[in-house]
Amino acid sequence: MHSAQHVVRALPNDEIDLGEVAWRRTCFYSSPIGKPGTQQRKHADGMLNLLVRPAIEALDPKMGVIRADRLPSSPITASVIEHVFRSRLLVADLSFHNPNVLHEVGLRHASGKPCVLISRIGDQIPTNLQDVRVVLLDISETWDFLSEIEARRAEITAYARWALSSEGQDASPVQKLFPDYREHLA
Repeated sequence: MHSAQHVVRALPNDEIDLGEVAWRRTCFYSSPIGKPGTQQRKHADGMLNLLVRPAIEALDPKMGVIRADRLPSSPITASVIEHVFRSRLLVADLSFHNPNVLHEVGLRHASGKPCVLISRIGDQIPTNLQDVRVVLLDISETWDFLSEIEARRAEITAYARWALSSEGQDASPVQKLFPDYREHLA
């Protein structure tokens, strides 16, 4: 058990140990990962390193970003679900229509905690998420994307700041449409 005066030791983003780092300083990046060398892995790594991590560091330099393939504990499913529910922020990449990402977004929305959605332009947003704000990324032309990268980072940072605000905290589609849903779960 950590005291309120516990000192957080800064670790590189890939070495986050939640025994030492408070959950409120954790952003979980839910993304299609794919096998090494695949288009999905290249996309996931690029979005993590070029957009998500810098955007979250601009929001809070003390907040670390972690993705499922970098979680230190197993079983992986339990660790992912714990991160979905306990992390201060979740950034989810809807690109490639990955069922794991969609499941994690559903769990996060049900929890009522802040969630930021991103997706490639051209990937259809699922019907249940069409009323939710999504940062759209045009990555069809590499040079055009690179020229817009600062603007997309700033957009993700602004969206995350809003999601963490009192207004954003009440923006979960589950809570907006069915505010007393927790009372009906028993």
